[in-house]
Amino acid sequence: MKLHTPLRLLAICLASGYALPGHAGYDTDMMRALGLPSEVADYFSSGAKFPAGKHRLDISINGQSYGQHEISIDKQGDWQYDPVLVETLGLQPCKLAGQKGILMGQCYLDSRIDNDTGNNRLVLLLPQRHIRRQPAEYEFGGHALMLNYTASRFDSQSHSSDYAALETGFNSDNWLFRHNGTYNKSERQRSYTPYDSYLQRTLTDYDAMMRLGRAPLSDSLYSGVTLDGLQWLPDSSLSFSQRNDVPVVEGIAESQAKVEIFQNGRLVYATLVQPGAFRLADISAQFDAVDLSVTVTESNGSRKQFVVPYLAAPGNSIPRQGSYSLALGRTHNLDNSAETPFITSSFSWPWFDNHQLRGGGFLSRNYRGMATGYGANGRNYRFTALGYTAHSPSGNGTKLQLNGALPLIKTLTLNAGYSIQSEHFRTPTQLGSARKDNREEAPWFRSRSEPSHQRQSYSLGLGWYQQHIGNLSLGATRTEGGDRKLNQRVYAFWNRQFGSATLSVSLEKERSRHSRDNDTRVYASLSLPLGKNLRYSANMINNGKNRSISNSLSGQALNGDLTYGLNATQSSQTHNGAYSGNLNYLSPFTTLSGSYSQLSENQRALYYNASGSLVVDGNGLTLSPQQIGDTFGILTLPGLPGVSVSTPGGKVKTYGKQGKAVIPRLREYQPSLVNVDTSTLPPGADIDNGVRNMNLARGSVKHININAVKTLRVMAQISYEDGKKPAIGSMVQDERQQVVAFTDGQGTAFIEHQKARSSEDDAPSQRFSMKTPSGQVCYFELDGETASANRAGISRRHVVCR
Repeated sequence: MKLHTPLRLLAICLASGYALPGHAGYDTDMMRALGLPSEVADYFSSGAKFPAGKHRLDISINGQSYGQHEISIDKQGDWQYDPVLVETLGLQPCKLAGQKGILMGQCYLDSRIDNDTGNNRLVLLLPQRHIRRQPAEYEFGGHALMLNYTASRFDSQSHSSDYAALETGFNSDNWLFRHNGTYNKSERQRSYTPYDSYLQRTLTDYDAMMRLGRAPLSDSLYSGVTLDGLQWLPDSSLSFSQRNDVPVVEGIAESQAKVEIFQNGRLVYATLVQPGAFRLADISAQFDAVDLSVTVTESNGSRKQFVVPYLAAPGNSIPRQGSYSLALGRTHNLDNSAETPFITSSFSWPWFDNHQLRGGGFLSRNYRGMATGYGANGRNYRFTALGYTAHSPSGNGTKLQLNGALPLIKTLTLNAGYSIQSEHFRTPTQLGSARKDNREEAPWFRSRSEPSHQRQSYSLGLGWYQQHIGNLSLGATRTEGGDRKLNQRVYAFWNRQFGSATLSVSLEKERSRHSRDNDTRVYASLSLPLGKNLRYSANMINNGKNRSISNSLSGQALNGDLTYGLNATQSSQTHNGAYSGNLNYLSPFTTLSGSYSQLSENQRALYYNASGSLVVDGNGLTLSPQQIGDTFGILTLPGLPGVSVSTPGGKVKTYGKQGKAVIPRLREYQPSLVNVDTSTLPPGADIDNGVRNMNLARGSVKHININAVKTLRVMAQISYEDGKKPAIGSMVQDERQQVVAFTDGQGTAFIEHQKARSSEDDAPSQRFSMKTPSGQVCYFELDGETASANRAGISRRHVVCR
């Protein structure tokens, strides 16, 4: 007597229930006796398995979780070898990798793979020799070539210049190489200046990095030095410190102006600002604790310069563990002055919860120095003290530097910094800077390109917020040089929002021996919204000699990828109108910006800029409108261009048939979340898992491949060529001859079907087949991307099967 199907399934469950915990043993003889096909019995003969295809499964190696990854399973339920996945997991590559259809069990013969189907997990046990030495909680690996670029041109009647900054290199496993430099062309000079060229290795076992070549001296109490040599320094992410101490640059531009920021004569940042108050944050400084020299070039060619002391910075957090750095090599100077061999070392040690002790030394043929420091960083306060002693050809000298922030009341914060040094104190960078220069250059150029011998400097800032009064910030900075140079600046910024309108007032006064404009500048602005994506502003600027009133419009389009502005200004001094406009477009490939200013019939200024990056890996070239960092990724959504993706480096958008995009920055040793915005998917498109979370080591290149499918949800009214309707229960099959639906008595079938997308197959329609009453096969196509759907995502179509 034959068993019914339910009894067969019950017998199978009872048989599997007696399996040992580590093995999903099945009684295959009983399965055959129950009448099940022999291939089904053979499939289950080696235990529970995942079905054939690609799956997102958790991976555990020797008891350590490695997160979710995409796994390929063959028809026998075995794990197929994937060289990219093996590299990501940190396993030694397979010696049989050149062959096709290799299985993981064949590569690692002495390993054991268990399929934990109940928890969607693969458990891998293998000897330690197959695992590369690395912390298991971080992902490593990846190979790619990279290029960051910025190119701009500024033209006016009295001044023109070209500027280009390039950074190129590669990432390979835990190694990375970087070279960067700038090209400058002006009326006085044309040159390419190479800056850094170094090879870097991440050493996560020691929470450190090793850097060989020409690079700024990092994590040292002796900042501003560029060396040719070797550095051993703690990884800033592993030691929980961050480069968040670069001061914010604030000022007032009287017209569309170019702002350039220098450190030790090295251009580190350049941008265009609109008339009025500007605030520049997130500046990528090249040297720690080296003052920022700011030059503002107006549309008429006039320039003003001021110094932002690094004392105004908010300061680093206290690391949770001790660290040390060591560097030895030769100093490198941009002016080709004497290069001196040296060795320097610094250390930091946490003391109690919120305190830190620091120390270090610098030794060369003509310089000996020692430094000590103390820092405290609580929830609401911060204080840092550094002391230096030095012996150099100039004599013996000392220097003291203090820096702190303290909330006076709940909404009022005080930031202050002070630095003083003796007459004969010199830093290592100042030894080779004193030289004769016979070039007849303007004082503004000379002062920005040479290290300053500051005797004393201070900064003071107050920040206050009150709901009914608004935001108010006051500040003053002053620097005094050993050659009686003086630069001081006082500023105040206030703004308050009244409903959807914003009112702001700014004041700035500078005093410098080399400044061409010592007048006080006052700026006031009223901004009003004109719809969702457009604003109107009325502005006034007064510098004591001239008062100008301007009206401007600013807005955005293309979901924020395109921003623009128009400005018209009337001056009391010239009685002529000035007009300007600017445009910025963030494309999937590059960032383009440009501006045009007309001050009079004979005075015009033009600025345009392009920036972005290029990445080359095993899948070809990928472009990005943003510049990439040490750790980055490459995303692929086959067949889905124009999809927005949220990443730690900002929003990116896929392009091309392959749906590629560069993720410009991923966090090191911290979770990085990549999230596909499913609202930007085209109709009829779906993805398997649009959220990926990963922990990466510095220098990793993460390849993220997301499977995309064409999803079809159609209520199809089907008829044959002769107009007759299919009989009830007629089968509808897809291209793989799998049954996807049955017709009802009216010839209607609800078809819900998914098909994998690929860059080669860009056809929007899917093909289906049926059999006519005469037994012949007929076909029809359905396009889910163009058909309108109801709230449930179901569209209705009339099709003819031919």
